[in-house]
Amino acid sequence: MELETARAGAVTASAQVRAAEVAVERARRNRDYAVITSPIDGTVLVRDVEVGQTVNAGMSAPRLYLIAGDLSRMRILVDVDESDIGRLAPGQPVRFTVQAWPDRTFEGTVREVRLQSVVTENVVTYTVVVDVDNADRALLPGMTATVDFVVREAREALLVPNAALRFSPDGLRPAPRTGEGTVWVQGEGGLRAVPVTVGLTDGRSTVVQGDGLAEGLRVVTGVSSDASPRQGATNPFQPTSQRGGRRPGGF
Repeated sequence: MELETARAGAVTASAQVRAAEVAVERARRNRDYAVITSPIDGTVLVRDVEVGQTVNAGMSAPRLYLIAGDLSRMRILVDVDESDIGRLAPGQPVRFTVQAWPDRTFEGTVREVRLQSVVTENVVTYTVVVDVDNADRALLPGMTATVDFVVREAREALLVPNAALRFSPDGLRPAPRTGEGTVWVQGEGGLRAVPVTVGLTDGRSTVVQGDGLAEGLRVVTGVSSDASPRQGATNPFQPTSQRGGRRPGGF
């Protein structure tokens, strides 16, 4: 009897020790829950709690901190109109500027063209993800970027202002053929028309090719009408027969 009683007491004591160990482990875990540890190394961008503040465990997904893992690599989310989205693809080069650095142009690469469309006031846009190297930490989260996607490019090309392609001395410019145009340059005997082949354009300047074109050649983009004609001055756009003398039919 005494041996059985001793065995029963040993079993009970062992169970009590095990229960105590479980209680200690539970207490240790509860204590660990009171210490908030970041899952990654990074930079804290937003802190939504204060030191000593009680966090409600009933919240579905409480955000305590917003952490950026690596600010040397950033992404831009660009809203692109549906009329331009067909010209973009992953790997495409990108140039952009931010207001904080107006004299600097940054570069990036298209990472992804998302398929989910966004409709805002009947305007359909798509989100394009652009990867950016930010090794010098010049770019900060939340900045607004003005982005240009490089669809095509021309190297070592001659450019003329678009106004030069629209200019005509008599104001009448025939409809040009596709890929063709005319620029007017100042020659020894007055203005001279130079046929050109039109290439890429960025909306302000256009790539041109043609005989007689060279870097630094001055082209005509328009006629100033601010200054009144001086006495004895001639109009270079007026026919030679009407320069000077009496007006035909006058007295």
